[in-house]
Amino acid sequence: MFGMRSTERVTVTLPKELADRLRQRVASGEAESVSGLVAEVVKERFRDENVQQFLAEMAAEGGPITEEAREWAKELMRLARGE
Repeated sequence: MFGMRSTERVTVTLPKELADRLRQRVASGEAESVSGLVAEVVKERFRDENVQQFLAEMAAEGGPITEEAREWAKELMRLARGE
């Protein structure tokens, strides 16, 4: 997992419904731990933000992004997530 060689405990407060859903994922075996699942979701969010920033920089340098280029980038993201 990205950046998991060194870990740090962080305390967060979540709505009860979200906390319950996290625990349900662990109980069902969909995730190994609440911490691991949260780290995975945050990592994916940051990766998506990096792609959006990259696309914005491309547009600033080369003009509007074509729909074909946008679909290509979306496909890369799906592949990066293992979908």
